[in-house]
Amino acid sequence: MSALSAFSETLKASCMPRDQPLEGFIQDKDSTKIFLGHRGVFIGRGKGKEREPLIPKPRQVAFRLQGGQELSGLEPDSFGSGTMTPSSSQQPFMCPFQRGDAPENSIVLLHASPHNPTGMDLTPEEWTQLASVMQKKKLFPFFHLSAQGLASGDLDKDALPLRLFITQGFELFCAQSFSKNFGLYDDNVGNLIVITKNNKTLINIRSQLDLIVKVTWLNPPNLGARIVTTVLNNPTLFNDWKRSIRMMAKHLMLNRKNLKDKLRALGTLGTWDHITKQTGIYSFSGLSASQVEFLHIHRHVHLGANGQINMSSLNSMNLDYVAHSIHEAVNSVA
Repeated sequence: MSALSAFSETLKASCMPRDQPLEGFIQDKDSTKIFLGHRGVFIGRGKGKEREPLIPKPRQVAFRLQGGQELSGLEPDSFGSGTMTPSSSQQPFMCPFQRGDAPENSIVLLHASPHNPTGMDLTPEEWTQLASVMQKKKLFPFFHLSAQGLASGDLDKDALPLRLFITQGFELFCAQSFSKNFGLYDDNVGNLIVITKNNKTLINIRSQLDLIVKVTWLNPPNLGARIVTTVLNNPTLFNDWKRSIRMMAKHLMLNRKNLKDKLRALGTLGTWDHITKQTGIYSFSGLSASQVEFLHIHRHVHLGANGQINMSSLNSMNLDYVAHSIHEAVNSVA
C-alpha cells in the first residue's frame, strides 16, 4: 500500500481578510496584546479573545431551554438573490440614484441603524429624501437590520428607516439578525421580513422561500432561534432584554467618547469627532493600512487593515494603552 496520503497535494487555504487580525492576535506571543476586531458585542468580562458577551436574560433562557425534554423544530427563513451591483460613485448618498446610475427595479441594499460596518447613519430627513427618490425611480429596498437597538439604545428609533419605507407604501425585504443584540453570534439567528401589497403575493413568496430552505438546510440547529422567540414573546423577559440593549448601547457610546477624549488630550494629529458621530458596535477609525500595521508590529494592538475597531473591545484596562498606541502610530507613520 502506498505511503502517500490521499491529501498530500492539498494546499493550505489563505486566511480570509476579515480573519487576518484574529490570526495575527493568536500568533502574537506578547502578553500585552490587545484584540480590537471582535465581531460580536463584548462588555466587561475578561481580556482579549476570552471576553464574553454580556446579555444576561438570553443566557438564562438558553439554560432553561437546554434543560427541557424536547427541542421541537422551528421553521427558519432564508432567501436567495440575484446579482447585486454596487455603485462606483463616491458622491453623497443620493447622487447615484438622481443621476440614474441604478436602473428601474434595481435592488438597493440599505442599512438601517446602526449602519454596518461604518456606523455612519442617515438622518431622518435624509431617509425621507432617499425614500422619495427611490419611489420615483421604482427601486426595490432590501434592508439589513443587523444590530437593532445598539445605535441609540432604543429598538423603535433604530427601526425608523424601515418603518418609514413601509408607511410610504414600499414593498421590501429586510434581513434581520439577532446575533449581536442577543449575544448569539455563533448561532446566526435571524429572519427575513417580507412586506408585500397583498397576502396572495406573500403566500407565493413564502412558498418559494420554503423551497430554498429545504435545499439549503433542511433541519438547522434551533436553540438560538428558540431563545429569541421565547424572549420576544415573554413581556418580562422582553423588558429585561430591552434594558440590556440600553446598557450595551450606553457602554458603546461611552467608549466612543472616552477614546475621542483621550486622543484629544494627547494632542493626536487629525480630528476625531467621527468616532462619536458614528453609532453602533464598529468605528472606522480613519487609520491607514500602514498605521494599522505599525500597531500590530510595534504595539501588539490588532484590528482590521481598514482601521475598523469594535468599540466594545475597549475597557478601563486597555483604553489608555490603545489611545497612546494610536497616538504613536499617527505621529510615526503617514
